[in-house]
Amino acid sequence: CAVDPGLGPELARQEADRCLRCDLRLEYRTPPCPPARETRLSLDESGLERLAQREGVVRFYSAEGELLEIVGGHDMRALVAERIGAPRAAAFDFEPCPMYTQRQNELLSHYMEAHGRMPSGVREEDELDDLF
Repeated sequence: CAVDPGLGPELARQEADRCLRCDLRLEYRTPPCPPARETRLSLDESGLERLAQREGVVRFYSAEGELLEIVGGHDMRALVAERIGAPRAAAFDFEPCPMYTQRQNELLSHYMEAHGRMPSGVREEDELDDLF
């Protein structure tokens, strides 16, 4: 098995100099940036004002940053408004999506795969406890 050592130091310098004179380098696209850091809004009236009344998925977080709930619906603004003042929730982020049910299921599946459980919810008691 032979190993190709590539260009020697002098040939490498000459090749680099030749490439830097080429106008094709101006045609290169800029490398893609990493995704923007997710922006969470505070769960209050100021956060609600920044939210459009449209379909999508909303994720609610505790003050410590724990994901509490993932909810999809036809009106994200209404979803947030009904949770303002919830004892455990402090922030939220949202993702506009016309296929909100499918996106909600995808996000829940990712969460369950990573954590082995469903998110704990924004309310202190599970509303289903009243049924049993």
